[in-house]
Amino acid sequence: EWVNRSLNLFSGNNPILAHEWRTRWRGRRAFGLLLGYAALLCGAMLLIYAENVGGQTSGIEGTARVGHNLFTALTWMQVAGWLLLSPGLTAGIIAGERERGLLESLQLSPLRPLQIVLGKLGSSLLFVLLVILVSQPVVGICFLLGGVSEDEYLISIALPFLTALFGATIGIYFSAWNRRAGAALRKTFAVVILWSLGAFISLSTIFIPGISAFWRAVGFTLTFSHPASLGLFTSD
Repeated sequence: EWVNRSLNLFSGNNPILAHEWRTRWRGRRAFGLLLGYAALLCGAMLLIYAENVGGQTSGIEGTARVGHNLFTALTWMQVAGWLLLSPGLTAGIIAGERERGLLESLQLSPLRPLQIVLGKLGSSLLFVLLVILVSQPVVGICFLLGGVSEDEYLISIALPFLTALFGATIGIYFSAWNRRAGAALRKTFAVVILWSLGAFISLSTIFIPGISAFWRAVGFTLTFSHPASLGLFTSD
C-alpha cells in the first residue's frame, strides 16, 4: 500500500506514469536489463583494470592514476550505452499504442496530450535513473583506488542521465509523429548518430586557425548542444 501511495505522490497522480511503471516490472525484460547492465560494467571494470594495472600501481600516485583511468572509462562506457539504449525505451511507446489501436482510447480519456507524453517519458526516465543508481556500487570501487573527486563523481551521474534524457526525448518525439514503431526507431537513431558525429567533428574543427566566424559558431552549437559535451569538464 505504501508503495502505491509513494508512486501516486511522485507521479502527481498521473495514471499513465503509474501504469507504465507497474507494467514495466511485470515481465523479465526490466530485471534482465538491470542484471545485464551491472554485469557488463563489472566485466568491463575487470578488463580495464587489468589493462591499466601493469607498471602503474607502484605507490599512491600510481594507484590513483589507475583509479581515475578506470573511472573515466566506465563513465564514457555508460554514456555510449545510454546513447544507444535510451532511444529504444521511448521510440515505440506511442507509435506502438497506435499500431495496436490503443492510442484512440487514451485520446478519448480526460487526460491531456501533455500528461500522456510526460507520463510515458517519465516512466522511462525513472527506469534509467534506477539503472544508473544500480551501477553506482561498481563505479564506487574507483574511490578505493583514489584519483576521483566529488565533482567528477557528480558529473559521472549527471552525464549518463542527460545523455539518456537526450535520446529518450528524441525517441518520444518521433514516436508521436510516426505510425510505425520501427520507423520511429530508425529516425531516432539516425538523428542521434548524426548529431553525435556532428558534435565530434565540430569539436575537432572549431579550433582550426582561419575558420570563419559563422562555421565556428555552428561548430560550437553542435558540440555544446550535445549532452556528452559535459564530459569535457571531467578531463585532465
